[in-house]
Amino acid sequence: MAKKPKFLPNPNRDPTKPGRPQVVIDWDKVNSLLIAGCSGVQIAGYLGMNEETLYSHCQSEKKEMFSQYSRRFYTKGESILMAKQFEKASKGDNTMLVWLGKNRLKQRDKEPENPLPPNDKQIDELIQGLEDYKNLKTKAE
Repeated sequence: MAKKPKFLPNPNRDPTKPGRPQVVIDWDKVNSLLIAGCSGVQIAGYLGMNEETLYSHCQSEKKEMFSQYSRRFYTKGESILMAKQFEKASKGDNTMLVWLGKNRLKQRDKEPENPLPPNDKQIDELIQGLEDYKNLKTKAE
């Protein structure tokens, strides 16, 4: 009776090539995930591989570091979002107008010009707290 092989052969593996089968990366999918804002680690997890494998394939197939490659698509996603927000604000969405004003134009709500001065009780509490601190400091020396 013949012995059973320890491991079943992989039907996708080319028996003439030793080692693991070459990983094939769907770069269109990677690009769309980058545009959506995913990180390299998240994309690698989605594709079922180690992130270092993704990074090395980017270096060999795309001839650039993954950080440079990903930045291009990530910024494309940012510009798409900004354009959609601007479009929505242009149609009269006041919430979006305020949000864009604060985040893009650095506009802020005004602080009150003359806040109320502290009352006598608050001043007395502050003076007492300073005296207590001074007494503690003197005792420690």
